[in-house]
Amino acid sequence: MNSKPNLYVLVVGIDAYPAHVRQLTGCISDIETFTNYLQRYESDNYNLIIQKRIDADATRNNITADFKMHLAKATSEDVVVFYYSGHGAQEQADSTIWKAESDSKLEGLVLYDSVPPDYQNCKFLADKELRYLINYAAKRDETGAPKKSPHIVVITDCCHSGDNTRGLDFNAQAVPRFFRPLNVRDGGGDTFPQRAWADFLFSNDININDLKTKPIDDVLPQAKYVAMAACQSNELATEIGGHGVFSSNLIDILERSKGVVTYRDLQNRIKNYIKNRFPQVPQIYASSDAGDLFRVFLGKPGGSKPIAGNVQFNETDGWVMDMGAMYGISNQTKTIKILSSADNVQRTATINKILPNQTILTLQDDTVLDKKAQYSGVVEGFLSAPIAIFIDNIDVNPALETALKNIILTKGVNLNLATQEDVADYVVRIFDGKYAITNRVDTDPKVKFKPLILPTSDLDTTFGYLNQISQYEYIKNLENTGDNVLSLDNITIEFIKKGQSIAEPIVNEKGKEVVEILFSERVHGVLTSEMTIAVTSNDAHPIYVSLLYLSSSFGVMTNFFRTGVHQLEKQGDKVLVFDGEAVTMYSEPTMEIFNLPAAYTLFKLIVSHQSFDVTAFELEDLPTADKMFDKMRGDTDRAIRRSNDDNKNVDTEAADAWTTRTILLRNPNPAYDAQYKNKPGKFVAWQNTEGGVFLEKLYLS
Repeated sequence: MNSKPNLYVLVVGIDAYPAHVRQLTGCISDIETFTNYLQRYESDNYNLIIQKRIDADATRNNITADFKMHLAKATSEDVVVFYYSGHGAQEQADSTIWKAESDSKLEGLVLYDSVPPDYQNCKFLADKELRYLINYAAKRDETGAPKKSPHIVVITDCCHSGDNTRGLDFNAQAVPRFFRPLNVRDGGGDTFPQRAWADFLFSNDININDLKTKPIDDVLPQAKYVAMAACQSNELATEIGGHGVFSSNLIDILERSKGVVTYRDLQNRIKNYIKNRFPQVPQIYASSDAGDLFRVFLGKPGGSKPIAGNVQFNETDGWVMDMGAMYGISNQTKTIKILSSADNVQRTATINKILPNQTILTLQDDTVLDKKAQYSGVVEGFLSAPIAIFIDNIDVNPALETALKNIILTKGVNLNLATQEDVADYVVRIFDGKYAITNRVDTDPKVKFKPLILPTSDLDTTFGYLNQISQYEYIKNLENTGDNVLSLDNITIEFIKKGQSIAEPIVNEKGKEVVEILFSERVHGVLTSEMTIAVTSNDAHPIYVSLLYLSSSFGVMTNFFRTGVHQLEKQGDKVLVFDGEAVTMYSEPTMEIFNLPAAYTLFKLIVSHQSFDVTAFELEDLPTADKMFDKMRGDTDRAIRRSNDDNKNVDTEAADAWTTRTILLRNPNPAYDAQYKNKPGKFVAWQNTEGGVFLEKLYLS
């Protein structure tokens, strides 16, 4: 019998700050309530090893030592939790070091000894220092020796915590968790002065010049972890009635679900409880893998990507589902099925109002529903678009053709059969005993022997591929056709090639916006190109932006920004993808194998006046067709990596205004041969693989 993994916990709560710092009342109760939850509901799953730091014990040196000597003991089989409840603050950032900070500020945790009595030379635990400590606990043990990372969760209930860092009295009972500089009462700002480099706890381990000249991930690596924060980086977190608003709702949901809830569902449920009651938007994000958001809390087994929305009661709006117009909900959606895991009874709701990221529902009789519980909202064809499929039976194999037609007709929600190829969106060719999904033949008849993804003889696998393509098409074609269209003039996106200072032109080609980036160098024999991508606000109001990458193998990547969705607070604010690191495009092996004229991928920008969630759009790439030519079939890897005025009467200032912009990225193939006269260099070797029959049709027929 396997022993339980260890759960290493560091909880920090500070109410009784030194006399010159405004006192709080709910922070210790937050961490005590969270600790009680762990002991009641998680002790059967883990061996709990809890370190508490309260009030005067929560010093900078103690917290640093706890990361390096307590949390660092966790192995790859264990789990680490850091929970902070207290004041948050902001300090000026040196723009020559922290280039990715668009607001020129660092967020920080106000520890017990962070603020001297004269308010000079404050030493908060800055977000970059917390990043350093998290990475240490992830990559090294208590002796400093390298190790594999445990599952790490970071929870911060303080102001500005969206960047890992508790302000304004909203009413007589609500208290902010924000510490301001002394001069704010004299008209000064909310931000503390820039600190000296030597005052950062990692100054002896990191060369300052490296941070000025290299990508931050190369110098100050970011570990893989899930972050849960009370608010966004520019917002204030609140405590009321002796508890943090964020903490009390988080722990309530954990207790009701007994911890069996995914991080993503936690985020949506907390947002719904707090929405319209307090001016803070809780954040939950995965530092490096958006798929972690679909794991159960603390990384426990189970959990999956949801195919339905979450439905729950909100005191302001009533019954709400956490997905709206962005996710395919429209007035043509007649009903939404409400499902309960508790009693397996199905109820029906109608739509009252559709917002970009929420739908207000009407139930004929909601007395049978628990207003504290969560339900699933099921919409037919959710997050998918209708696609027409033509079946080209090259093998003349009736059995394979009949089986595919039957499964599409009986189970395909948004899959339709086309009677001829020229009206189809995609073609399934039955060739060499396999289902090969291709584009339709338009100008190049040899397209039929260029599979878009790995051909397979398995019917269910093919059906799954087609369903994902339907989801991909929904995201690709996502646009706002309502009255609340945000003008594209409110945002600027720039693609800047390596070595250049001016952005590449985005040109209109037959109604499509296209930017062309030439492959410029070879890395280990693979053609590559590097660029940076910048998004700038031209809007007088705060806007939220997200950038999606849609690969040629029907995957969707959503983690260009740290939280998936980034807020630009004012006109002129700019954000760089990957924290300013270069984006590297790799030529896909299929470009050489199948003689493709270019690699075509899509970038989709989503812009909104309201916060939204893009994790539901994340799709893993389908296996690429080049795997037919490689006996060592590794996991699919994306072709992009860190390299680091028809609406004149539309009110685009509306609070729920949003829009999308799709840009086609073209990387031309320098070796493209329109006549198929020149065979690829590995042609003879590839002939002996299962993909050889496709090559013979391309180059020998």
